[in-house]
Amino acid sequence: MSVYDSCSTCNGRGGFDCTNCLCSRCGGRGVLLVECTRCESGNIVCARCEGRGDVVVKKGLFSDKYGTCPTCNGMRRIKCGTCKGSAQVESTCSACQGRKRNSSCTTCNGTGRTNCQTCSGSGRVPSAWSRSLSELPVERLRFEYEKRQRKLTTLQVKISGLNSEYERAVAAQEEEYQRHVRNRSLSSYDPPGTVDYLIRELMGAEGEVGSLEAELSMIDRALNGK
Repeated sequence: MSVYDSCSTCNGRGGFDCTNCLCSRCGGRGVLLVECTRCESGNIVCARCEGRGDVVVKKGLFSDKYGTCPTCNGMRRIKCGTCKGSAQVESTCSACQGRKRNSSCTTCNGTGRTNCQTCSGSGRVPSAWSRSLSELPVERLRFEYEKRQRKLTTLQVKISGLNSEYERAVAAQEEEYQRHVRNRSLSSYDPPGTVDYLIRELMGAEGEVGSLEAELSMIDRALNGK
């Protein structure tokens, strides 16, 4: 039985991003694009040819032989590595110091988030079953409570037994492992799946306990309201 449903107003998020406190200067990005100080229009002088466009490919006794610079292909300039040729780089917004938001926002107190009023920020609302409890008579509520209490007791006994089985299985698995270690036969060691099976069983039973406890709490609340 589902005690809660995901809130449809906020889609289970519990709140919304505040739009009132976004920094107006950077548009909530936290950074501004400024002119790159390392280059000119996105390009810098080629360091290999020093802006000549060609380099020495063969030294001669009386003269050197030059060829096109392979780095800039004779263009004398190459793309700036800092701005990647865009001539602009990102700089921390001085208005919000990179926080993206106005810390004095009265809507969200600078957190950037407002709680959903429907679910009070929890992301969930009582299910149809939970809401229907208020319409049930006290006798029916007590019956439903006692039925779940009996099931809870049975589950707790089951979990106790599973825990004992788990401890025995872990001990047996460790003993088998150590035997393979002593015999130097770890390559043939294949741990049984008993421990993993018991873990899954325990997790399932504990999950049922959690659901039952939530249902009992909701029924108890309905009884107290009568």
